[in-house]
Amino acid sequence: MKTIALSSLIAFSMLCGCSSSTGTSDEGASDSPGAGDTLRLISEQKSFSSGDIVTTNYEYDDSGNLIGEVIDNASLTYNTDTDGILIDSVYSDDRTTFRDSQIFHYDAIGGLRRVDSLGFIEGVGILGVSFFNLYKFEGDLATSLERKILPFEEIFINAEIDDSAGSIVSITEFKYDGQRLIRELIDVDVDGVVDWLRDYTYNSNETLSSTLQTGTSANSSVFVYEQGACNYNWGNSTDRYFCVTNNGL
Repeated sequence: MKTIALSSLIAFSMLCGCSSSTGTSDEGASDSPGAGDTLRLISEQKSFSSGDIVTTNYEYDDSGNLIGEVIDNASLTYNTDTDGILIDSVYSDDRTTFRDSQIFHYDAIGGLRRVDSLGFIEGVGILGVSFFNLYKFEGDLATSLERKILPFEEIFINAEIDDSAGSIVSITEFKYDGQRLIRELIDVDVDGVVDWLRDYTYNSNETLSSTLQTGTSANSSVFVYEQGACNYNWGNSTDRYFCVTNNGL
């Protein structure tokens, strides 16, 4: 159950960024606010309708770059460039053996626009891109996310794909209050019907307080922040809540 929960986080969050798409790649981690200026997300506790509770802990380096997520023995490790921009990630269900891998793609102004997931087969290893998440934008706001899967016969190691590859298997629409994400509408089978709603609530200091997901997969989450350096020059508008400065999101 807990490994499945981590896969769900990979699929829908990725999330896990700290910037709007207006951030540029030449804004290095050294330009990020100092530890006294920011609050950074350090944990999410998700409660499922089944009674299961899963806690995700987020890890940062000394410069405030997000470097990992941990759920019990499972982990997601991020690699960044010299500016603290996420390049790729690897997943391990025992914190030792790496399995699934992801590659991050950004648009011309630094917004996260696509996340490629590389398949894994036991005894074979990591394959080529098997599915990917594709963001659509209006200005600097991500308005929707398409999850696309490639047929097995089109999965090749080191293959380059474009946005038209694969078939759409789910669509998420994002709603905002100004620049702040407040709702996701998720059509899990592309039949035009919203199957899940995820609502976001915030504290007075603009940190994320909780999320509530209703529908066929009900769950809720609460979030904990700490004061510390946080590089939010990556991700897009769906990830701004990871880093909160004195000036808000």
